Amino acid sequence: MEIEVKILRVGKVEQIKDNFKKRVLEVEVDYEGNYPQPREFELINDQVSLADGLFAGQIVTLCYNMKGKKMTDKSGKERIQNRDQVWKIK
Repeated sequence: MEIEVKILRVGKVEQIKDNFKKRVLEVEVDYEGNYPQPREFELINDQVSLADGLFAGQIVTLCYNMKGKKMTDKSGKERIQNRDQVWKIK
């Protein structure tokens, strides 16, 4: 999938485990419309460097995959966790 967004914030690279790191992009979708929506996208492992040089206010196109999985929280309630993972930035 592809979407044009305005960058709000580029997060720092977080080393989660020895073989797993991630970085968060906070963006605004529909930035020129009446109802701009903040969204969060993540970059993982080799893709974290794709955000190097991005800055707040910049307009870019994100190519991403929607990821989701079912999980059970501590209270026993079943939930669905969604993530949008970027694999390319134009």
